[in-house]
Amino acid sequence: MRNLLIVTSFLMLLTPFTAGADASFNTVPLPADDQLPPAIQQKLKQLPPINVFRMVANVPQTFIPFVDMATSLLKDGKFNPKLREMAILRVAYLTNAPYEWHQHSFIAKANGVTEQEMNIIRTENPVHSLNEEENFICNVTDELTKNANLTDATFKKLYGRYDTERATEIIYDISFFNMLSRFLNGTRVQIEPTNPLAGHTSPVN
Repeated sequence: MRNLLIVTSFLMLLTPFTAGADASFNTVPLPADDQLPPAIQQKLKQLPPINVFRMVANVPQTFIPFVDMATSLLKDGKFNPKLREMAILRVAYLTNAPYEWHQHSFIAKANGVTEQEMNIIRTENPVHSLNEEENFICNVTDELTKNANLTDATFKKLYGRYDTERATEIIYDISFFNMLSRFLNGTRVQIEPTNPLAGHTSPVN
């Protein structure tokens, strides 16, 4: 009897703990409008119909702050938008985030990033075939994404090259999209069958 209990306990340790989980879906379900507060329903109507926004709405108290944060960086930000999009694409490549790459490939194109430049961003390690400034921003992205920090040399070069606001903003951009890529991958957000962001310079108004 004692041996049976030991074996049973061991088998239980090998069984994944899935309390509260539903293995019947391969992505986290997106909430319908009638499941959301009116303020979120209204805000969604003002945004492009992309799945990331509705996925964030699964945690309603974070939705408006999330959109405000995205707006502050992508619409109201002062850092060069082409360089910012290069950094975001590099994050998407490094974190293997297909949804983030897909959406920001459209935004990057609208902000002047070419197909050739995008191909360099997703194939070179480290990036060296862009111009000097673009190579540097990709290097900053690599360090923050891979090491969660900057070397002293990169830190000094970044804050020597840009003013404090812009240098801090690109660190914010890279950090925000590292967070977002992990959220997108973790919830398995699906790419839409259409391309609502084609031609848009930002996913927020």
